[in-house]
Amino acid sequence: MKLGFMSTAVGWGGGERLLAQLIEGFCEVGAEPLLAVPAASELATWAQQQDVPTALLPGRGRGLAACLQIRRRFASAGLQAVILNDPHAITYGGVALTGLSVPRLGIRHTCYPVRSAWKHNRLVDHVVCVSAAAERECLIAGVDQRRLSVLYSGVKPAVVAPRAVEVARSAFLPDDGAKRVLAIGNLQAVKGYDTLLRATAEAYRQGDCWRVAIAGEGPERPHLEALAQELGIADRVQLLGFRADAAALLRSADVFVNASHSEGLSLVLIEAMQAGTPIVSTLVGGCREVLGATGSDVSPVASVFEPGDATGLAAAVERQLGDPEMLRERLAAGSQRAAEQFSVEGMIRGYAELIDHLTTTDRRVAA
Repeated sequence: MKLGFMSTAVGWGGGERLLAQLIEGFCEVGAEPLLAVPAASELATWAQQQDVPTALLPGRGRGLAACLQIRRRFASAGLQAVILNDPHAITYGGVALTGLSVPRLGIRHTCYPVRSAWKHNRLVDHVVCVSAAAERECLIAGVDQRRLSVLYSGVKPAVVAPRAVEVARSAFLPDDGAKRVLAIGNLQAVKGYDTLLRATAEAYRQGDCWRVAIAGEGPERPHLEALAQELGIADRVQLLGFRADAAALLRSADVFVNASHSEGLSLVLIEAMQAGTPIVSTLVGGCREVLGATGSDVSPVASVFEPGDATGLAAAVERQLGDPEMLRERLAAGSQRAAEQFSVEGMIRGYAELIDHLTTTDRRVAA
């Protein structure tokens, strides 16, 4: 099977991680990929390191020149399908491939309102949503339900050496017996890190000391640094920047906190379940599905709180770590859930079945 993939993202986030996992997973079952990405992107660097064939696009992979290159490279490659990994890829890749016989699959990663149902109905043959929550946003916007499928992302379990965990633990130094609290993700307002800092200050006032490490980079860094100073906890908070050792960091932490206000799915929650790290999280978007709380506000694997509720976050940490027997049950349930619901093998199987369906049936829904 020959498959095309396209991304216009220059940086690296959850969507790019998913695309990399898709490409690696399909390669493991014998597929031949061709990846179209901006030449200056993180995915282009990754593809070069992994020897993935690439079509390097000018600028940000948008505009007429990019469309012409995409059409030329993909039209001559004998592809069975093309996967378009972000909204701009759906726009420009969808336009570039219009009129060709190759099926176009768009991926919807987020739970933000869909700006254009038209392009999801006209420029792709099918839309893969990473969660039922993401699918709901598509339906609200008017995307044809017949064009939608929910396929959960898979995460390959990491193999982490004990020495790597010891090194990662230095992010929480000095080791003074305080709880090691970890968050991972780009420094954006939607991630709710301000709530985590306020909860840290509240816990400190109540005599419960945390050492917080946040792995990620982004525009909120100056605000978070100033807030930590204002709250008097600057010496207890480390903004680590981007870290390649997220799996080791998870295994070095006492608890992982996800304070997001919106998430399409959250791969790092899956990683935390795989790592056996206690989880405290909001239930926004696809987080509810990852944490198995689809029928209620109670998760069998995590202690939960409302977005923006610093007091609730602090209490959730205490609940999650305060009952050892309950925690053991939750960690076991999380490990099992990650293996059963979010494996790379299951993800690849789902995409392969969808592609097979689109290539062997009258796939196009009347617009």
